[in-house]
Amino acid sequence: MILSIWKSGVYKILALIGENMFEPKLIPSNARFNRNTFAIIAAIILLLLSPFIYMYGSIIWDTLSEHYHRTAFDSAKWQDKGLVKSANPIRIRMVDDLLKQYSFSGMSREEVTEILGEPDKTAYFREWDMVYWLGPERSIMSIDSEWLVLRLDAERKVTECRIVTD
Repeated sequence: MILSIWKSGVYKILALIGENMFEPKLIPSNARFNRNTFAIIAAIILLLLSPFIYMYGSIIWDTLSEHYHRTAFDSAKWQDKGLVKSANPIRIRMVDDLLKQYSFSGMSREEVTEILGEPDKTAYFREWDMVYWLGPERSIMSIDSEWLVLRLDAERKVTECRIVTD
């Protein structure tokens, strides 16, 4: 009995393999069931992973989009209130280039205002001497704003410059 089961199993394997590797193989009758089962399992896995795919995909998309929309610093555009307060603020897109071009450390207040214009009037960041609103925070959940802040010493020279969020 066991020998006959073993022989029938060996014959099925040999029939699937064939005498030659390149010879077409016999497909068992339950192969369609296996393909359908695989498709169902793959669909369930994809459905379970879809929130993670969406979340990480949107993070990657936002990051790439933010990098793509960066622009070179232009003092006139930086100071243009129409571009600053628009739906897509210009300052947030050019601040990285601004900080590459200028270190601001040691500059006088007059030199800074010549480049950036007069600071924004705001109740935020009273411990800083000059404050410029950049735009919505560059992150997946931008609920805050980013600001360029500068601190001056007694001689009205910049001692510190950084980007902060409120």
